[in-house]
Amino acid sequence: MKKILLFIFLITININYSPSQTITVDQILKKMKERFNQVNDYTAELEANVNMEKIKMPKVKITVYFKQPDKFHYESKSFAMLPKGGINFNPSEYPEDKYNYKLLSKETINNYNCYKVEISPKDTKKNTEPLKTFLFIDSEYYVIKRIVNEKSDLFNIVIDFSHNWYENKYLLPSIIKLSYDSKVSPEDESNERQTNRRLMKFQKGEITINFTKYSINTGLSDDIFKQPYKK
Repeated sequence: MKKILLFIFLITININYSPSQTITVDQILKKMKERFNQVNDYTAELEANVNMEKIKMPKVKITVYFKQPDKFHYESKSFAMLPKGGINFNPSEYPEDKYNYKLLSKETINNYNCYKVEISPKDTKKNTEPLKTFLFIDSEYYVIKRIVNEKSDLFNIVIDFSHNWYENKYLLPSIIKLSYDSKVSPEDESNERQTNRRLMKFQKGEITINFTKYSINTGLSDDIFKQPYKK
């Protein structure tokens, strides 16, 4: 009887003190980087649907090329509203010697259990409110399911990720949905504060990007990334 009670006690300890409950932010980042670094390069076909206030655009088809650590190249027959570095989170662009990472909590994002991690620059200017960035990292596969960028008096940007397995070993985004909400009202356009906000041309909207195919780790040449953006 004592052996049975001891066995039950040990099981209870293992349940209540599982490694996932005591994981550190450094361990989370390490696992996330390992997942990200599995892909040295890829080519993907994208289809972007832009639904923004004051902007009307048909669906845009884009070919994107990526190579580690941070090389991107786009080709499209029409205008593509994509930033130079893509919209996924690239750990190499946020080194730990320049950015602080703080584990805040565990949350459920679109039915996935995630770690919520805040990123903040170590070198901040006084009297300037920094952009707040939060990562929501899948606690099982260590891919990012959501990125939130916000600045209290300006805007809030939420980027949600859906993933698929490719070649049975690479977990990559299949759908990316970017939601933008400006906190600047139209009547504020004439205000002096708006002189530094000329990029705020719309108030809210969404961009949905579907990945239709991937070619992964094909050994892309660096010459591809020396070319200008192609239309």
